[in-house]
Amino acid sequence: DLIRDWSSDVCSSDLTHAHATAHAPTQQAMATEELSTLVKTMVAEGVEAAKSKDGPTVEKYMGTYMKEGSVIIRPSGNPMDLATWKGMLTSEDVEVVSDEVVSIDTVIELAAGQVAVVVYTTHSVFKYKGTPNDDIAKFSATFEKQADGKWMCAHNHRGTGQKPA
Repeated sequence: DLIRDWSSDVCSSDLTHAHATAHAPTQQAMATEELSTLVKTMVAEGVEAAKSKDGPTVEKYMGTYMKEGSVIIRPSGNPMDLATWKGMLTSEDVEVVSDEVVSIDTVIELAAGQVAVVVYTTHSVFKYKGTPNDDIAKFSATFEKQADGKWMCAHNHRGTGQKPA
């Protein structure tokens, strides 16, 4: 009887605890939702900034989403600092038509919730020096939480684009 009572108590308490936590949003789930929304907004606003070809508009965009000293890695593997990226976005060589996040593939929090890696997929349509590009591309972005709680992108790596199916 003692063993039966003990096992009954353990099972009952485990089930109650599991049921209670299954319905409560976790910190990870809240961060995943927050970062997913952030990435979608960052990409959408990046399209508008790039289409503007206006240096101050691009700088404002970068100041909103990119941490000072951020690095962007191109599909070629070549890194860009923010000044180089600004030059690319404002150049007549690059014409952004559209860029849309089609999926948020992974969100992983690190360093006690102060850093997160977001892997996402975009469908990008653009021209480079007049050559049309229509790509599905994977990105890996590293975000750092600032003292005020805001997430800023510290590193963004774009994989080689693939043709849409």
